[in-house]
Amino acid sequence: MIVDDARKEFIAELLNIGVGRAGSVVSELVGARVVLEVPDIEICRSQDVLPTLTALRGDDIIAVSQGFTGVLGGDAALVINGFSGNLIVHRLLQQIGDDGDPATMRDEAITEIGNIVVNSLVGAWSKVFCDPFDFGLPVFRRGTLEDCLAPFLGTGGDQGRKTYAVSGSAHFSVNDFFIMGTLIVFFDEKSIETLMGAAAEQR
Repeated sequence: MIVDDARKEFIAELLNIGVGRAGSVVSELVGARVVLEVPDIEICRSQDVLPTLTALRGDDIIAVSQGFTGVLGGDAALVINGFSGNLIVHRLLQQIGDDGDPATMRDEAITEIGNIVVNSLVGAWSKVFCDPFDFGLPVFRRGTLEDCLAPFLGTGGDQGRKTYAVSGSAHFSVNDFFIMGTLIVFFDEKSIETLMGAAAEQR
């Protein structure tokens, strides 16, 4: 598979269109200006993606993922560390004035934000391919990075299901909070070929 600079730029632009939409929706949700962008991407075999995620280390990693089907099929995930997740939830609870137990709402709030980001990201591609996508339910995982991504790397009971990964560092700026995360989309062989073909046509 040939991945030249032009193809990478096309795919990076697709990601940024999607996260731009997501930033607007999350802004309304948390009541603060949210800037969300993916400045650089990596495209590699799924089994090679872990070494590229150097900013996500430790035992407290959060991933919210959703499967999608359509002209492209795969799984997309928003991955952040636990500290960043807590910051987002704290800002959200401030906005809605909830005085309950933050720990009780934390996983649900992060899942909802991840759901918004992933839907916006993949939904942006429907205009490029003139075909809508269907989504599965969002799945929340917490643990080590390896634990969170195991189902997509052929180590979580579904061997070899997704062969390629497109990943990009996601920069969140929420007023005075700066949050680092990563967006990862796992594709099968047919879908990555379709995506690369579309990229080639845009050159």
